[in-house]
Amino acid sequence: MEINGTEYLNVEAVASLLKVSAGRVRQLIASGELPTLKLTRRLNMIALRDVELFMNTPPKSRGRKRNA
Repeated sequence: MEINGTEYLNVEAVASLLKVSAGRVRQLIASGELPTLKLTRRLNMIALRDVELFMNTPPKSRGRKRNA
């Protein structure tokens, strides 16, 4: 779906691109690692550019910090 010249994907499409489950994508959304456009109470759309940025970010710089 395209909105204002930006391509958006649903959770299932993002899960397929990232090769993870839809539940994992929802966790990434809840943690703020993937920003969304909330269209309805249950429908979140993720910008393709944000998915690509997430894919190109090294795992060590995302997510929870480990205690040394």
